[in-house]
Amino acid sequence: MRSYLENEQIQELIKNAVYNEISLLFIENIQRDFSEMKKYYIIDKDGCEVY
Repeated sequence: MRSYLENEQIQELIKNAVYNEISLLFIENIQRDFSEMKKYYIIDKDGCEVY
């Protein structure tokens, strides 16, 4: 998603999803900026999980 949408568009999408009680799952192949408002699960190539 982040390859196609601007940060402002992503924030609007998240805000709209929260308002409509819709869960979102973003799967990315690179590490992006972090926010304390979101939950992150990182799975590396060895299958190790970081929360």
